[in-house]
Amino acid sequence: MTIRGILFASFCMVVGWLGLLVGVTLISDAAPAVLVLFPNDDLISTMAADVAILDATRFSVTLASTEGDLARRLYQNGSFIVLPARMTGCI
Repeated sequence: MTIRGILFASFCMVVGWLGLLVGVTLISDAAPAVLVLFPNDDLISTMAADVAILDATRFSVTLASTEGDLARRLYQNGSFIVLPARMTGCI
């Protein structure tokens, strides 16, 4: 396998893994929180009252909600990537 093939396979693996996580986040509310990557500027101001901010950095926001369908609501509000998040540790 050439370097180009290895790079392409690695890229496909990362894209596939992210796609799987995005899909699981959309169809399941099993994760205790969600991680929004690259949040838009008005995300926090447009959140519903049931959403709590657990952590915020320049490139991500970790949110939790007492209601279901949080990921779907975030995508409807213009979020780019929403992934499942654990309360501690890495994703």
